[in-house]
Amino acid sequence: MAKINTFEELGVWQKAMDLFEKTYKCVDESKMDFPLKDQLRKTVVSVASNITKGLERESNNPLINFLIILKAYCGELRTQITITDRVYKR
Repeated sequence: MAKINTFEELGVWQKAMDLFEKTYKCVDESKMDFPLKDQLRKTVVSVASNITKGLERESNNPLINFLIILKAYCGELRTQITITDRVYKR
């Protein structure tokens, strides 16, 4: 198994950055109100940030804790996307 030296090497971090870019693009192009746009942006930034914080602690326990937090942010993001879909696409 290869040793991970930086969080940028993690596939999950790279996918989180892709999600960040796609979310920001969709939000910027959307007609949704500012509070929802702002919340979506904050949440998607937290996804990649928690991967980074967990790995930078250089211990498994903090990494596991931040991954648990990350899972919660992903659930929050899914809910916000569902809200957006229900309000703005119907």
